[in-house]
Amino acid sequence: MLAILLVLLADILHLKSGGKIEGKIVGEEGDRWKVAVATGTVTVAKSDVERIEYGPSPAEELAERRRKLDAKDAKAAEALARWALLKGFTAEAVDIARTAGLAALARDLMEPDVARRLDDARRLFKLGLLRRGREVVDETVARYPEVRERALAIVPAPVARKRLDGPLSDAVNAYFRDGTPLKTDAPIADVLAAVRRGSRGTDAPVAGLHDRKTYLLRVPPECDPEAPMRLLVSLHGSSSTARHAHAAWARSLEADRDFIVAFPEGSDVGWGHGTACHERIFSAIRDVCARHTIDPDAISIDGASMGGHGAFSMAMHHPGRWSAIAPRVASARAINMHIKGGVPDLSPAPPLLENLWATPVYFIAGVQDGNSPIAEARLTKSSLERAGAPLVWRERDGGHAWYRDEDPDVLDFLRTHRRDPYPRRVRLVSTEPAVSRSGWIEILSSTREARIEITHLDLLQKPIETRRVYDKPAEVDADADRAKNRVTIRTTGVRELRVWLADELLDIDKPVEIALNGAKAFEVNVARSLQAALEDCRKRGERGAPFIASVKVAVK
Repeated sequence: MLAILLVLLADILHLKSGGKIEGKIVGEEGDRWKVAVATGTVTVAKSDVERIEYGPSPAEELAERRRKLDAKDAKAAEALARWALLKGFTAEAVDIARTAGLAALARDLMEPDVARRLDDARRLFKLGLLRRGREVVDETVARYPEVRERALAIVPAPVARKRLDGPLSDAVNAYFRDGTPLKTDAPIADVLAAVRRGSRGTDAPVAGLHDRKTYLLRVPPECDPEAPMRLLVSLHGSSSTARHAHAAWARSLEADRDFIVAFPEGSDVGWGHGTACHERIFSAIRDVCARHTIDPDAISIDGASMGGHGAFSMAMHHPGRWSAIAPRVASARAINMHIKGGVPDLSPAPPLLENLWATPVYFIAGVQDGNSPIAEARLTKSSLERAGAPLVWRERDGGHAWYRDEDPDVLDFLRTHRRDPYPRRVRLVSTEPAVSRSGWIEILSSTREARIEITHLDLLQKPIETRRVYDKPAEVDADADRAKNRVTIRTTGVRELRVWLADELLDIDKPVEIALNGAKAFEVNVARSLQAALEDCRKRGERGAPFIASVKVAVK
């Protein structure tokens, strides 16, 4: 009993490494001590402790010294405040300084903690985790009211949705809807702006869940038909349906006013890499965009299990199309295929994952997941990190589940991020002719040999289509420098490519320089073509990024 009492009074653990931990031992966990310190409770392996020094804990010593402090002794108050800060009691140190009327000292003492907290909040805001960032700001203001104005200044302002124009938008919409020839005297810039804003929906937005046969559509209350909305495409798992996907989201969407949500029906096709799988999703997106006013730069995709695989597949095969993705309990591993004539990379970290280098990803995985092993999810996560993708990684203790408590942060994440339709840099990895376009770069032909034959299967393991993939990936890394009016391109395994141009990227009225694979740059003169821009948008089913000119480049 005496030994136990002595242990409970111990306050300094001297470690064999030469360090020490000051606190109060409050218990044991097997071969580890539980020690209460200024910032919480830590555990220390008993085998790492050389000796224990007994005495009052720093918290007890601080309380005793504050009790004896003469409130009129500014010098003693400053000394105690600095001692408290040294021991890790920042809030108490600031309070001592405030109580003694030492406002300047209080500001100095709080500054490191304030700066750390605001940096954490900025990082969360940058990732799109607005709710968490606001919590950090609110906690900071509650603890340090002096920095209220400074802290609130870093909170992002809500972005108002822009309303659509009238006659010009109507004429552009008619062209995309049914091919009606576009007749207008409006400047090209105004026409392209109308293209970019997206279409005004033909349907009056009625709140609720609507069955569109091939997908379910959730429309939020108070939906303004003239203000472009965000669109979330949510993919269901292999043993479920669109209604199951809606049920997973339903409770968390009750208070949402920002998202129209489409739940495509996978049927027997599923969400593999097959063209039919992807077309099923794009068909739903096109129909939603025809019926409702959608922001083309705010289309995101999520899903769980097979739906999570599908979200990865869409982002890898169609880069530059998504504002963000949010896969759950899945990986980037290919599913539903049969291979002949070679062995492609079927790991959870395939080469195509490089295409997500600029795509924000909110990725949830379960440590005990028996369907999508955590080892595969971690490989996908590591590959995303190497590519530089803006990543929120949430590793949960459970198994193959939805994790509804993540929903508020997922919605915050998706709500915050927008696609840049004209990025200064484009990176594209292609493993087959079907993956040929990202933004303003298009691979027209490759030097790679397409010798690996892959038959894509549906959920009943019946063939959907057969495609050939390259023995090695083809790659393009391109930068647009407006100051130099130059495009710098680096390629591997590419024979010919097309560079699509826009006034947002370069000054097209001047000669454009193209520097290819380290060779001397050459100049090209380009001409704007509104018709070519419109046809390219129709071909891609993508109105959010029209390109007014293009240059074909042969790689020597």
